[in-house]
Amino acid sequence: MIRLSYTLLFLTFTFVLSAQSDEVRARAAFLSAQEMYGNGTYDQAVIKLEQVKQLLKSTNPRVEYLLAQCHYELGDAQKAQEAVSKYFELAESDDASYNEMLLMIEKIEANKDSLGKQKQMEREWSETQAVNTSMAYQAFIAKYPGTPLAKEAAALQAKLPPPLMTDPRDGKQYKTVWVNGQLWMAENLRYETASGNHQAANHGLSYNGAAFKTETLCPEGWHIPSLEEFKAVLAQAGITLPPLSQSALDPSVTLYKLDNNAISALASSTDWSSISGFDRLGLNFKPLLTALGAQFFHGWLVDGSFSFGNYNKNPKFNSFVIFPFNNNTEVRDKGKAACRCVKD
Repeated sequence: MIRLSYTLLFLTFTFVLSAQSDEVRARAAFLSAQEMYGNGTYDQAVIKLEQVKQLLKSTNPRVEYLLAQCHYELGDAQKAQEAVSKYFELAESDDASYNEMLLMIEKIEANKDSLGKQKQMEREWSETQAVNTSMAYQAFIAKYPGTPLAKEAAALQAKLPPPLMTDPRDGKQYKTVWVNGQLWMAENLRYETASGNHQAANHGLSYNGAAFKTETLCPEGWHIPSLEEFKAVLAQAGITLPPLSQSALDPSVTLYKLDNNAISALASSTDWSSISGFDRLGLNFKPLLTALGAQFFHGWLVDGSFSFGNYNKNPKFNSFVIFPFNNNTEVRDKGKAACRCVKD
């Protein structure tokens, strides 16, 4: 009988100690949650508060108050509303946070749409991180520009190599580079046209006006860049486009004349004999044509063309011009240029 009494006393004492220990751990977890909330780590604070509820095997107004605040900051309107409802089930009207929680109801209702969008963005961000590809990050950046998560996506994207582009028509692969949010080929197209309106060049192929006008040079899902897209490339390289001017050889032809800084910014760091290129954007523009001491890169635009290089290995003869096609049809009809495709 005495032994049984001792056993019951021991079990009761152990239960009390365990309950007190759980309360101590719950109090410590709650203080940690408060600190996490203050530091802005709301998701971690929610985890701690759920631990508090497990340790106490119940909840209380203070826990639900902080849960409501955390879920609101995380953009989860539904869970914030659930925590608010539980708070009002447990709290007295003279509770210090009572009036604040009444205002919380109004905040949730007023911002329900934006909170939903925030939650959707965070869900898509988790999916994007799981995919972890350059294209996935770019799609997220394009959908949520200017947001903190978009900046984080850009930082992660910068650590990944741009994807290789494979032309399904002939299986040839091309390096690519991100420029101003667009994926550009970093090599000249090497697709051989059915008409034969192409010609071998130093790097890749050049295409004459007939090929440019009548054939689909870029593979499906890609296109020849426009003048506006090329202007964006120049801007990304820190190049300001000058006003249109008349050609010295033919006053009827208008063009943009750029300076040596523009040439150096776009030219590759190798293969040029009279140009010090540093390829600021990674487009890797190497001389397409070399003849009689002249080195030039010519590129098609869907509504123009551009050309830069040097006539006779003397930097004072460097030249960079952009021809819009508005009144320069002769350039289009008689020109030969490389093709760089851009992802749609």
